[in-house]
Amino acid sequence: MQAVAAKFPEHSFPALTIFPIGVSMEPNNLPVHANTIAGILAGKLKESKSNALQVPPIVLDPGVNPLEEKERFLNMAHVRETLKQIKAIDVAVVGISTIKGGDSFRQLCEYLIAAGILPADALTQLENEMVGEILHQPFRADGSFGPRDNPIVQKLYEHMVIVLDLTDLRKMVDSGKDVILAATGEEKTDAIAAALKGKLANWLYTDEKVASKLVYE
Repeated sequence: MQAVAAKFPEHSFPALTIFPIGVSMEPNNLPVHANTIAGILAGKLKESKSNALQVPPIVLDPGVNPLEEKERFLNMAHVRETLKQIKAIDVAVVGISTIKGGDSFRQLCEYLIAAGILPADALTQLENEMVGEILHQPFRADGSFGPRDNPIVQKLYEHMVIVLDLTDLRKMVDSGKDVILAATGEEKTDAIAAALKGKLANWLYTDEKVASKLVYE
């Protein structure tokens, strides 16, 4: 997503507001934050503005309950208002990765494994059932998703601030809004096909090799 933002052509969009939709409760050492990407895009799209959403990391201090910290954050007035605006966006641009191929998702899982929240083989278990993830939310080869029947995914949902969930993306597609999936690399082909099958996006920005595989295989 950072590469897509960096290569975006410059235009003037004075009425445009850009929101980060991939923010989650995760450690601070990840290489690129969604707020950073939103800021890069706002710089390319002149006269537009970006609204940052600052999310506290998971707190592992014995005296602090991370779930309570998440709830406290979500109840802040300015956060509630920003999330309300995000739910009403007209266009969403999302990335995709395989379960072990996404640096951000893998680091989040490893962080929760180290904290004893997820089992040591959580990534392997997820990879056996799920084909990919969007916004840190795993989904299956048939495009289905949801935490109810998978305890690892349930734990992930509990410890993340999910700004837009996969149900929101599907609702956008069903209502005729644009959800653009920006994904390149042949290793992501199965995940991309599953996302399109599950109506998690209705536009695709990809490379020629992936496009050929999707069309001819």
